[in-house]
Amino acid sequence: MPESPSPADGAGFFFVLDEPARLLVADDDPILREFACVHLGAPNVTIDVASNGAEALALMRRHAYDLALVDLDMPVLDGFGLIEQVRADVVLEHTPIVVITGREDMMAIDRAFQRGATSFVVKPLNWRLLSYQLRYVLRAKRQEQEVRAAKLRAEQALAFKANVLRVVQHELRTPLTSIIGFAEQIEADPKARKVSEYARHISQSGRAFAGNVADIIQAAEILTQPVVLRRDDVRVRVVIDAVVKMARDHGAREELRGVDATDGALIECDRALLVRALYNLVDNAIVHGAPPVELVATKDAAGAVSFVVRDRGKGVTAEQLAVCFEPFQQTDNVLARLGGGIGLGLSVARRVIEAHGGTLALQYRPEVGNLAVAKLPADCSAAVQDGHS
Repeated sequence: MPESPSPADGAGFFFVLDEPARLLVADDDPILREFACVHLGAPNVTIDVASNGAEALALMRRHAYDLALVDLDMPVLDGFGLIEQVRADVVLEHTPIVVITGREDMMAIDRAFQRGATSFVVKPLNWRLLSYQLRYVLRAKRQEQEVRAAKLRAEQALAFKANVLRVVQHELRTPLTSIIGFAEQIEADPKARKVSEYARHISQSGRAFAGNVADIIQAAEILTQPVVLRRDDVRVRVVIDAVVKMARDHGAREELRGVDATDGALIECDRALLVRALYNLVDNAIVHGAPPVELVATKDAAGAVSFVVRDRGKGVTAEQLAVCFEPFQQTDNVLARLGGGIGLGLSVARRVIEAHGGTLALQYRPEVGNLAVAKLPADCSAAVQDGHS
């Protein structure tokens, strides 16, 4: 196949196709093929030509082209058939195809687009305008390649995350269960008092480790994909009691009080996720704040329900507030979890509250203390009905 003859090297000559590219021109008109080599050629552009669709397809399977300029009316295999075969080939399917037609009817153009054409031009060709059009098609192709590459990386990361979660669930949870179980057996043995004390420390550490593993798994699911809510009508009092019980089950010894000031309101929510989110806020207040800690639910005139977690700590700086919702933010500052932890609680809580259509904010009031305010919109609340549990 003849390669492109170089255009005249006149002083100040401007090449429209100014990036490296390899083009294929398929047309049964030898004059048009020659003109294409002259008008589209550039020092960094290679142009190959074909006289029919079958010849063009063979070239495309042999070389990697950045773009094909294809006439619709050709012998052996016309432009429509060429487009179909290119789009059916997994190697060639993303190659941009600009079709050339001498017909000024939209039916031929529509038919070409239905088969996968990228763009079109109508004879007689304005080569200067065509050069610009091809330039933008090539630019769009490169941007599309970047998007496809980013999508592939995201899919690979998602697959990697799924594999990590499977490994964590099996390879960490299984030995942890054994460690905790045997430690509890030793701890319960009255004949080994000193060993029993050691076993108690092992058991506590194992449970903390198991809790961190569970937190990582849940956070990975919540923070890396859309949150799927299993909604149900739940009384605010039930949510508060569940949060307080969870905190006490996890060893909370500070003064902790739950107050329902909503007059027995119902909210439509994912109970398990909402309880976990509010527990994260309470736990954060217990660890980083100062007692007493309160979880108070209120309802405004519009029907929105707010869960406010308050402690009497000294507060945090504006810089710390700006980053405390970011995952794994547990550096050496007032937000650092003194008793361990992985810094995911606040980010998970915000994600869950926002999935309910609500907002989560942290603030400090000198006369009140630290406040974490999780506000659910009015459409999450429901009127109390007789007999509705």
